[in-house]
Amino acid sequence: MYRDLKGGAQFSTIEDQVCFNLKMNKLGAVSIEGYLRDNFNNSNELKFTIESDQTFLFNCISEINNFKKVLESSNSA
Repeated sequence: MYRDLKGGAQFSTIEDQVCFNLKMNKLGAVSIEGYLRDNFNNSNELKFTIESDQTFLFNCISEINNFKKVLESSNSA
């Protein structure tokens, strides 16, 4: 997606507390949609949509990788 400027990507946790989808159109515009939930009964949910372009995609990928590392370290503790 980052190199080709087309396609999409999805991330979600097995507990379904964090989920987001990235979609890119032919012009390099990126749409990021997702949600965050605070617990298993989903009593609180934050839905979000972010419109951006490919110039911000590299930073977004870096932050996603950092977020994954935090999740992995908290799950192993």
